[in-house]
Amino acid sequence: MASHNWFEECPYCGFENMLVASYRDIYFDVICPVCGYSRWTGEKIPQTEDIELAKQTLREMKVEEIENVIELYHEENVPLIARLKDEPPSKG
Repeated sequence: MASHNWFEECPYCGFENMLVASYRDIYFDVICPVCGYSRWTGEKIPQTEDIELAKQTLREMKVEEIENVIELYHEENVPLIARLKDEPPSKG
């Protein structure tokens, strides 16, 4: 029995490269590196304000920035939305 990985659109923020993996046709692991939605043995649904912030941020991001988000998620296991909430507000 093998594992299979593919990408789908996140049902919450709309990110098109949400990672979905199946292991031995029994377990499914779903991870969105943008809004933090995940599902495995339990489901973690982001808060409404986090979903809206993720959607707005995705609209403003370039392809290279999105690729960096995915890479950072795989390195640190922290979704973009958590990073944004931890950043100090910018002075403008």
